[in-house]
Amino acid sequence: MKFLVIGHLCVDVFGEEETPTTSGIGGSPHWGGIFFSLAALANLAEDALIFPVFGVGTSEYEPFLERLRRYPNVDPSGIFRLPGPTNRVLLLHQDTERRVECSRSIAPSIPLERIEPYLEADAILVNMISGFDLALETLTTLRMLTQQNRTVLHFDLHSLTLGVDEEDRRYPRPLDTWRRWCYLADTVQMNEEEAKGLTLEYLQEEDLAKQIFSLGVRGFLLTRGSSGVTAWAQLRKKISREDLLPVSVDPIIDPTGCGDVFAAAFCYDYAHHQDVHSAAGFANRIAACNVAYRGSEEIDTIAQIRRQVEEAR
Repeated sequence: MKFLVIGHLCVDVFGEEETPTTSGIGGSPHWGGIFFSLAALANLAEDALIFPVFGVGTSEYEPFLERLRRYPNVDPSGIFRLPGPTNRVLLLHQDTERRVECSRSIAPSIPLERIEPYLEADAILVNMISGFDLALETLTTLRMLTQQNRTVLHFDLHSLTLGVDEEDRRYPRPLDTWRRWCYLADTVQMNEEEAKGLTLEYLQEEDLAKQIFSLGVRGFLLTRGSSGVTAWAQLRKKISREDLLPVSVDPIIDPTGCGDVFAAAFCYDYAHHQDVHSAAGFANRIAACNVAYRGSEEIDTIAQIRRQVEEAR
C-alpha cells in the first residue's frame, strides 16, 4: 500500500525556551506539524511506502532528512528545499488543553507539480498544518486526478480555520469556503473549537455533520481532547454516530500533535478496512499515547503501541 502525506513542516518552540533554534534532545529541533503525522504513519504502516510532499527550510533540510533515515518505508524524494527558515511555531501552553500559538515564516502553498509524481497512492492524508499548505484549486485538481482510482482522501481542516494577526498569533475565524473543502474528501477531521468557529452561522454538531454528509463525505471525526472523539459515518444515506471515551493516560505531559497523530492513525486504518467507527477507535487509542511525552521526542513508541492495540482488537 502507498500513502501520500501533504502538509507543512514546523519547528515547534515551547514558550519557556529562549530561542527558536535551541530545543529537543541533543540540541536537535522539535520537529512538529506534519512530522507528527508522517512519523506516526511510518511507525504504523511498516509494510507500506510513504511519500511525504512538503518543503523544509535551507538550514533544517539536511538535519531533517537525517531524522527520516530511521524510517525505511518513507521515500523522501518529494521533500524539497525552501529558501529561508522552516515555519517556527511558538507554543504558549495555558494548561494541558489550551494554548496560544504564534506562527512565523509560514511556507508558501505546496504546488501541484510537487505532488503529481506521487498520485498513484492508495490513500492521501492532507493535513492543513498552517492553513496555507494547499490552495483550494490544488486540492480540487488533486482530487480530480485521483478519484477515478478510488483513492482514499482523509482531510484534517486543522489551521484552515485560523487567521494570522500582525503579531503572528493565530486566531479562529469562520471559513466561508468550508463546503468546497469538505466536498473534496472522503473523510473529514476537526476538533471541537474548529467546528464551533467553522461556519458563518453557528451550527450545532449534529447539523454540521448532516451538512458535511450532504457533500458526499463518508466519515466525520470530531476530536475532543481529554473528552474523547465523536465519529459519524454515512453508509447508504444512513448516518451513524459513535462517541468514543478518552483513553486514560497518566501523566499527561504535552498534547501537542495529538490531532496529527490521530489523523495518521485514522487514515492508516481506514485505508485498510473502510470502516469509519473502527478506524476512529484505533486512532483514539494510538493518539492517546502522544500526550505522554513532550513534543515529538518519543513518537517512535507508536510502533509498540500499535502492536498492543492490534492484539487487543
